[in-house]
Amino acid sequence: MWGAHAAVDAPNTIQLEMSNEVARSQAVNALQGRYRYHRSMDEELQAMQTLSDEDPVGGETNEATVETALRSGSGSHTIQVLVGGQQRELIIDTGSGKTAFVCVGCNNCGSKRRHQPFVLTDNTTYVSCDRSMTFQTSRGEPACMACENGKCRYGQTYVEGDHWSAYKASDMMQLSPSFEARIEFGCIYEQSGVFLDQPSDGIMGFSRHPDSIFEQFYRQKVTHSRIFSQCLTEGGGMLTIGGVDLARHTEPVRYTPLRNTGYQYWTVTLQSVSVGDPSNTLQVDSTEYNADRGCVLDSGTTFLYMPESTKDAFRLAWSRAVGSFSFVPQSDTFYSMTTDQVAALPDICFWFKNDVHICLPSSRYFAQVGDGVYTGTIFFSPGPRATILGASVLEGHDVIYDVDNHRVGVAAAMCDQPMQAAVELSLDPGGQKFHAEFDYSEAPQWMLAGITLLAVAGLINAIWVAAATEGEEAPARPTKPAQETTTTVPNDWQGEEFSFFLMQEDDDRQPH
Repeated sequence: MWGAHAAVDAPNTIQLEMSNEVARSQAVNALQGRYRYHRSMDEELQAMQTLSDEDPVGGETNEATVETALRSGSGSHTIQVLVGGQQRELIIDTGSGKTAFVCVGCNNCGSKRRHQPFVLTDNTTYVSCDRSMTFQTSRGEPACMACENGKCRYGQTYVEGDHWSAYKASDMMQLSPSFEARIEFGCIYEQSGVFLDQPSDGIMGFSRHPDSIFEQFYRQKVTHSRIFSQCLTEGGGMLTIGGVDLARHTEPVRYTPLRNTGYQYWTVTLQSVSVGDPSNTLQVDSTEYNADRGCVLDSGTTFLYMPESTKDAFRLAWSRAVGSFSFVPQSDTFYSMTTDQVAALPDICFWFKNDVHICLPSSRYFAQVGDGVYTGTIFFSPGPRATILGASVLEGHDVIYDVDNHRVGVAAAMCDQPMQAAVELSLDPGGQKFHAEFDYSEAPQWMLAGITLLAVAGLINAIWVAAATEGEEAPARPTKPAQETTTTVPNDWQGEEFSFFLMQEDDDRQPH
């Protein structure tokens, strides 16, 4: 795995050359498919229909670090690791907590993976239900779904119907030759839906779940704290486990407290959304953003999802920012624009509790799907109720996920900055810390969750490459208004976006 990259060793540090390979995002391919589909349905109008401007609203330092090459996956971010001496490419997903990949014996599990199915070795062991290192969830759900012939059955099901089923196993996982731990994972024997078309071998979970990789490395005494950060950019970035790389930041970190919603997600309180001027906010009650699953930071989802109930308010805020209802960047609407015209459109900013915010530029809420044709990547979803801030929103920021201090930190950062031969990481990045706001109706479960884990030492720092959308760098603002054309795609293409956040309720409840 590492022999393919140039490595520079320094005290307590290893640096590896990052791969320059960037694969096309499956999610963008899906958007292009939507566009092609509609064109084939309406050749006379070239799949374009003029939209009037008057259209009404419708409806510390490091003890050790490791940096390892990552690839861009299909609409997702992936990391290269060794498990049982075999190379695996796994999707990094903050929206789920389980790690699993296809094993030998998996029938009808797709044929597009980069590697052959995992072969169990003499060091691989199946995990029985009473021997798992993880715990029950807060609702009393066991770590295993069932016991079959002494094996722990394990899986994940999503609202859309996609799923994978596996037997829980354990083996050594290496992020570098000096960073390894015995981890538990799912050995997939059956899967469906989006998983069949993925070139990656499986998924690596980073949510607030006891099976999450950062939790497992902590329990195995490889890392010192339950903290990790992601610094995403269009063409590259950094994943840091056990600490934070403050040197990349271009502004101080600000922290917002985590919410306990009963789900395992990284959920924060979204107070408002603005378009252009910070005062131009959507005129909706903040409860609309935070209902049910709440506002979730999810690197396993490519784009932005907002509740359907906020759609009209968004269109009104957009019209106030640009002077018309032109170029509203909602999904399934296509526009003829130049890169100049895209660059002229306003930022969309998300304002969280404690004065934390993330802004989304137009280059990340529009995707080019044809010659001079762009589509919006803001999806207004009728359910399940949630606001999902996907990778397109998180790019350009170092996002710090800190379990022990019950917070998420955000700082604008140089996520594409080249690696250094020696990297100093902070074990404790400082800043405001928070306490959990308990739901006292679940006090017995939360008391169990307070069992102290063993203290551990070390840091892991891993490079990663974000999935890049093709297109030019946006130039200066245009000198004249653009001619707008638009069309809406029928429902035949709904549900094609790449995402992993929509787990069924029994699967995504908050663990302890």
